[in-house]
Amino acid sequence: MADPGVAYVFQIAIDGILFGNFTSVSGLSAKYETEEVKEGGENTHVHHLPGRMTYTNVTLERPVDYGTMALAAWFSKFQKNLSKGSSNSRNNASIMAYGANHIPIAEWTLLDAVPVAYTGPKLSAGKSEILTESIELAHNGFWSLSSSVQGITAATAVAAGAVVAMGMSAKRELDLVSRAGMPLGGI
Repeated sequence: MADPGVAYVFQIAIDGILFGNFTSVSGLSAKYETEEVKEGGENTHVHHLPGRMTYTNVTLERPVDYGTMALAAWFSKFQKNLSKGSSNSRNNASIMAYGANHIPIAEWTLLDAVPVAYTGPKLSAGKSEILTESIELAHNGFWSLSSSVQGITAATAVAAGAVVAMGMSAKRELDLVSRAGMPLGGI
């Protein structure tokens, strides 16, 4: 039986930098726009033709810790690249889910992700609560890997004692797996 994903065990890597554990990810969704076509003489239904795919922004939330400065630095680096006139500031971001045994079971790679908002912690001396920060990413779509495909690179990473953010090299591997006629799991 497949190991189900545990909602509280996941990590985020952006631009190849592992930002550690996150407590919340929302907005991982896609939707086709549809066009309704009413065919003359056909009164039993309306045709729905698929059109453009749209993606919502993804919001990532995490507790403030030693990794906070790395996330803020990445956010600032994006602005510096834009001010230098670099139009190639988009990077892939990976959301990796782990099973109860801490082995990767699924991954969603956001293509051409750009930060659109950063929210720092709300500081209040009158409250005793965990400080959190969040970052919102816009992207040009995502692709997903389930455990059957993920094992190609994740097993190697686990054996090496590291978690590897999968980028375009993983897409090339995915293409090879697809051409070989192997099952593509959850894609």
